[in-house]
Amino acid sequence: RVPMGKRASNTPEAPAKRQAPASAEDASEDELEPVDLQGVETMESEEPFEATVEMFPEGTTQDQVDSFNKAYAEFTQGLEEQEEMVVVVGDPCKIRPIPQSVGDFRDRMVHFELTPYGNSISAELEDKMMLAQLESDADQLDEAGLKRMRRNQLKVVEDIVAMGTARMKTDTPKAFEIAVVMGHALTDFDKCHDAFKDGWYAAEGKQVLGELSSLFRDVLADKQLELSDRTRRHFHGLAEMVVRTYDRMADGCYKDAFKLP
Repeated sequence: RVPMGKRASNTPEAPAKRQAPASAEDASEDELEPVDLQGVETMESEEPFEATVEMFPEGTTQDQVDSFNKAYAEFTQGLEEQEEMVVVVGDPCKIRPIPQSVGDFRDRMVHFELTPYGNSISAELEDKMMLAQLESDADQLDEAGLKRMRRNQLKVVEDIVAMGTARMKTDTPKAFEIAVVMGHALTDFDKCHDAFKDGWYAAEGKQVLGELSSLFRDVLADKQLELSDRTRRHFHGLAEMVVRTYDRMADGCYKDAFKLP
């Protein structure tokens, strides 16, 4: 399984490692219905990312960019070698000060390690979103059909956010992973953007974004969930990315729906 689809913006794509699907004994009662995507191609980056000086503010030197690229390559290689699934969110070229070491990236690049449970939720989200598009034959849809597809895509988001809210009552670590998966998907996965971008279901979209922001706040407020200071910073950083993305989407119809924790 490969990372979720290319980011919606034209920023460089940060890597995201995806392990094989969880084994049968790891399967969760929370998993969505399985779907058959045999023969469907998913997108995968073929070339490693390498920044150029033009991607940074005026005055950035080539030596700084060279150090950035060397550290970023080592950082991403380290993630690939980990046993856990790792999701990386955001544009590395937007980090300030410009990272110059692996430690800089570990500290300031928003990323999370997930268990097989989180991996299974991420995989099912991607598969369900793809299925919603495939079943609709989007290239042949009139506006009414496209609206139905957008509503089906939004329903996938609603179901997984509801799953996370329910998990807060029984298993906060799993609720945290669902929040991470959804935050990552809403900022990095084209098909999640598609569910919201037209603003056709603004009321439903605002409601589910509000429910997700409540999940973020509940996770951070749970005193039994032992998150490191760095993970908490990254979780806040992920929330800020969701706000920046959706406050300005569809002429601002979702503004303030997702409130920072």
